[in-house]
Amino acid sequence: MRQSKFFLTLIVLLSVVSACVNRAGDGDKLPRVKDDALADVLDSLSSQEFSSFYSKISTDYQDTSRKISFKTSLRLVRDSALMVSVKYSVIPVMSAVITPDSLKMANKRDKCYILQSQRYFKETFGVNFSYRDIENIMMGMPVKFDRNAEYYRVKDPYNYWLSSHKKKDVEHVNINSEREVVVYYKIASDLRNLDAMRIVSPADSTSVMINYKSRQLVDGFLVPHIVKVAVMTPKQELIIELEYKKVRINQSEELYFVIPESYGACN
Repeated sequence: MRQSKFFLTLIVLLSVVSACVNRAGDGDKLPRVKDDALADVLDSLSSQEFSSFYSKISTDYQDTSRKISFKTSLRLVRDSALMVSVKYSVIPVMSAVITPDSLKMANKRDKCYILQSQRYFKETFGVNFSYRDIENIMMGMPVKFDRNAEYYRVKDPYNYWLSSHKKKDVEHVNINSEREVVVYYKIASDLRNLDAMRIVSPADSTSVMINYKSRQLVDGFLVPHIVKVAVMTPKQELIIELEYKKVRINQSEELYFVIPESYGACN
């Protein structure tokens, strides 16, 4: 795989961010909680308002053929744009901007650029993520949550799980519908936050699982600290571990992204 496509995959994966979560035997059985109370937790988390976000992120990436570690800077302006800059061995190798309708990347190593629509995420990972979904993943908030929809309890006395589909319906999801995905949410035992999400696209036999292993309190927000992500497709499995550092929230963030005139389109 060419360096340009490899590093583009790293950038996209930073935004599409799972580790298999043990669904039984995690400890003592949890107290009984009504399904509506769990849905209210997701609703509250989805309703959190913020204007901007910044973090340095130490990243470990692994797929079937390679392991690599690199440093990332993430800047996010809510509902507007998300910018990621990557350094490998202190050398800048890439910057990218994701907006509600586009992905733009400058590969500084190969001196080339890539311009894509949001369709890229569906074509690459089999899951039709919106821009808001990508923001929510990076912020540790529920994706594709609809307060007017009905959610269903996953039978598990050791964990609080809700699903977007009934168990019997999951097996009959219309695989011809490219937009239909099944989302599982694991709510923290203290009902304060989201511990994990699993997003499944039956049409592509693809799943993305995000495990928020720990969080940190920053200006009243419990934002991610350690995150483990797994993307499973019929072709390969990708694992990413993220450590958020130097986090700030709701401060002015300016996003500068320029493609030098000397760059050509990446092959």
